[in-house]
Amino acid sequence: MRIWISALVLAMAAAGCGSSPPPEEDKAPTPTVFDDTVKTIDKAKQAEAQVENRVNDLNRQLEPEENGDAAPQEKKEKE
Repeated sequence: MRIWISALVLAMAAAGCGSSPPPEEDKAPTPTVFDDTVKTIDKAKQAEAQVENRVNDLNRQLEPEENGDAAPQEKKEKE
């Protein structure tokens, strides 16, 4: 029984010491039918992010005015 266990352990050790094949070079992904859809979704996400940034900027500008913290703007009279 010891011989079988020793042989099994030896075989596992030999298999573990083997070298793995080198990784394949980075290749461009193969085109799929979903490429156009993925590009469209990415563009939509970018546009949505731009809109959200603009809304946040406007809200930051309007917040002081809503709270009454903004100094009144005086109109300059032309002389």
